[in-house]
Amino acid sequence: MARKPRSRSRPVVASLRRLAWTRARSLARPAAVAVALALAGAGTYALARATPAFAVREVRVEGAPPHVARDVRRTLRPLAGRSLLAIDDDAVTGRLAALPAVRSAEYDRAFPDTLVVLVRPERPAAVLRAGASAWLVSARGRVLRGVARGKLRRLPRVWLPARTTLLPGATVADAEALAAVRVAAFAAEEGFEHRITLVSARRGRLVLRVGAGTREVRLGDQADLALKLAVASAVLRRLPPIAAGGPAYVDVGNPERPVAGGTLKPKVEVETSEAEIPSESD
Repeated sequence: MARKPRSRSRPVVASLRRLAWTRARSLARPAAVAVALALAGAGTYALARATPAFAVREVRVEGAPPHVARDVRRTLRPLAGRSLLAIDDDAVTGRLAALPAVRSAEYDRAFPDTLVVLVRPERPAAVLRAGASAWLVSARGRVLRGVARGKLRRLPRVWLPARTTLLPGATVADAEALAAVRVAAFAAEEGFEHRITLVSARRGRLVLRVGAGTREVRLGDQADLALKLAVASAVLRRLPPIAAGGPAYVDVGNPERPVAGGTLKPKVEVETSEAEIPSESD
């Protein structure tokens, strides 16, 4: 009886299986290596977080004046001894958000043991007054701290109703007072060369008191404020003091036609009573 020819399919199938297994093993090696490296890295990171070699021993504050830097270091004092690798946003910026004088902050790690904090401080713009109380306020209207009456004379005063009470960290809610604070800040940014002693924004009319506090600069509304300040500055440079017969006010509500007058309170205007306007000694 004739013998059947031997099938050649089995060796081919076996070869294909060996090839597939070889390729699977070759593909698996990089993945296994990657997993091993990841596990090793995670282990190393966990070990680094636990080692005292990276514990915070110094907080270096940049971008802030000395008194703000001191408050920042005191606020971050609980981080001493914590690993730099364990520091996060809540630990740093979350804590500093409670400081009225800090507008924003960023941080970095200077290994092995220094936390570097870059602070953007609030910029003082004016002193708010209400009765015998006074508060330093930022350009954004944030109350920074209470101040003693008569201090920080270089900053203009903005008056609030007599019974107003403010807390550090709060934002000025009075719309007119907030507008006055922003005008004071804008004038400082523009380099207004005359000392501003008081700013008011009653019924949408912006008024500065300059020099010895008895001459008014009437700005009208907030339109073209930079131009109005520039014109007012130029006019004031040419005017003699009030004591020498100079005018009591300069009106630049229309900056193309500035007006200087001899009376401080024309009858056509209804101004704040003298009892609400502080003297220069305040």
